[in-house]
Amino acid sequence: MPLEVMERKTQFAIIGLGLFGTNVATRLINQGAEVIVVDKDPELVEKLKEYTVHAYVLDSSDENALREAGIHQVDCAVVCIGIDMVGSILTTLLLKQFKIPRIVARANTKEHFKILQLMGVTDIIEPEIETANKLARRLFGQHGFMLNMEQMWKDHAIVEIKVTSTIANKTLAELEFRKNYKVNVVAIKHQIERLDDNYKNIIDFEFDEVPDPQDPLKEDDILIIIGKLDSINELNAILMGKNAK
Repeated sequence: MPLEVMERKTQFAIIGLGLFGTNVATRLINQGAEVIVVDKDPELVEKLKEYTVHAYVLDSSDENALREAGIHQVDCAVVCIGIDMVGSILTTLLLKQFKIPRIVARANTKEHFKILQLMGVTDIIEPEIETANKLARRLFGQHGFMLNMEQMWKDHAIVEIKVTSTIANKTLAELEFRKNYKVNVVAIKHQIERLDDNYKNIIDFEFDEVPDPQDPLKEDDILIIIGKLDSINELNAILMGKNAK
């Protein structure tokens, strides 16, 4: 039975229920989204039935089957098909014909990525590459003072950088990050001690989204910085003592 619209929420379709598709579907469902899930494998579909009644065993390259499941009326469809590149392309083509407002497609090879681009798909994900990039950024942070990085644009990122003795006890006004390092400090996390639910001392952080430029930085503070990757890497090198302004 197709998904019926009771109250207007964003409706999602997750096509392909491997590990990636299953995780995307369950997270959306847990956030309260209306989700249709489909796969050719009955066992994979059965596992999702405890999360949603809109779970269908079907061939996603079959236009009639997709329509019967209500896929043609969703707001966003995510093609999570893994190995079967032909199946992924045919499915994506049907979704384009349905004029679904947003189509997200998984690419498994460079050729697959290029074909999806030629089809006009602008929201293409490469899970393995994205996972590798996140791991590399995390490993890099463990060997410097960059604790976390999220790339926002092609050459820009927002990062968390630990305050070191190089800049501790100085103020934002003195350091002039924008002038000297070409980055912007948008917030500071201050380390604090507090009691947990079992009345034990734990280390936590207090978020200061409007830091006073005249307050001295503490060595355990964490700066939240946005800027170009080159500028961020240069600042990290300075904090590691590999360079000096």
